[in-house]
Amino acid sequence: MNDRMPRISIGVPLFNAERYLPECLESIARQSFKDFEVIISDNASTDGTRGLCEEIVRKDHRFHYHRNGENLGAAKNFNRVFELSGGEFFRWAAYDDLMGPRALEVCLAALLQNPDAVLAYPKSVIIDEHGAEIEKYDDEYALGESGSAERFKHFLRVVDRRNCHPIFGLMRRQALALTPLLGNYHSADKVLLAQLAMLGKFVEVPEYQFYRRYHPLGSIRANRRAKDLAAWFDTSKRGSAGLPRLRRAVELVKTIHDAPISMPARVACGLHLIRFFMKRERWIRLVGLRTQF
Repeated sequence: MNDRMPRISIGVPLFNAERYLPECLESIARQSFKDFEVIISDNASTDGTRGLCEEIVRKDHRFHYHRNGENLGAAKNFNRVFELSGGEFFRWAAYDDLMGPRALEVCLAALLQNPDAVLAYPKSVIIDEHGAEIEKYDDEYALGESGSAERFKHFLRVVDRRNCHPIFGLMRRQALALTPLLGNYHSADKVLLAQLAMLGKFVEVPEYQFYRRYHPLGSIRANRRAKDLAAWFDTSKRGSAGLPRLRRAVELVKTIHDAPISMPARVACGLHLIRFFMKRERWIRLVGLRTQF
């Protein structure tokens, strides 16, 4: 690596990714903003992933490949790429998704123009396994409220009905480092977004620069049973589902308790969460084993 740290770090955690990885890495390499590093962490893949990664490392000095001795599970691998990175701004990239050519440029500009924002994300396009557009998707996570409790309330209004594409937005490293990073349970990405929401604003950039691929091998579709999805997040949980919704509820309570915000804001966030779970259908689902939020 160069002595000077690049402005942006991109983390690519993966396992057996050979089908879509070349397109993903190419979409990163062609970014209009050039000052970035790419940290790839391979969860002991058994297909041709390693060869593909080593090839791009030879071609582009901005890409760095790390291979784990065993499959650590998705959560630990997502966190590992952050720990191995050093840029002022950080972004996760899934091996099967694509970045538009201006994704880094427009998100960095948004964060520089909004110093009280911790995350900027572009508008999303859903694509299929062949790369064809399915739909343009409205994420609705533009959390522009000035107070942490107001942003948390906005987040709760959205999280029940929208996917969490902003987890692949550009984040301030300093803010992300204040969180526990990605937990080893289903919907931990939504809990992480809740933690970030209490730290600062989310900016939605009005350009379609994120392409989320839905395909049969995706984590949710390939792991229909709760216990299988639990093992995807954390390999030590193989064969055990637990109570995923109850775990998320507990983690949201802990998030409020641990957030570096004022006591009045913490109380207000707690009240918003109580109201969120007071609806009958949420209580019913709280102890269910289905994988929706």
